[in-house]
Amino acid sequence: MYVGGDTPIYITENGTVEGNNSTIPIKEALKDGTRTMFHYNHLKFVRKAIQQGVNVKGYFTWTFMDCFEFGDGFKDRFGLVYVDRATLKRYRKTSSYWLENFLKRY
Repeated sequence: MYVGGDTPIYITENGTVEGNNSTIPIKEALKDGTRTMFHYNHLKFVRKAIQQGVNVKGYFTWTFMDCFEFGDGFKDRFGLVYVDRATLKRYRKTSSYWLENFLKRY
């Protein structure tokens, strides 16, 4: 799709799930390399689009922390932050650290 001129582009709810990981141990769930690569690959092309003059105003991940999905309930985890459902304690996944460092560089 070609968008010309100064049309602002907002990329929203961009994310991926790493399969049904609702039952794996927290330590393992925090290592979400597939999600990191997903965002890396998408942001690489967002950066290229910006360099070519596309007016990208925002990129919003899906989602900040694990949440309830209407189709699958709490089964899948999309978040950059892991939520322990028993205690509600939050743990940053490796993808959140990668995204933080990426944003600091660019």
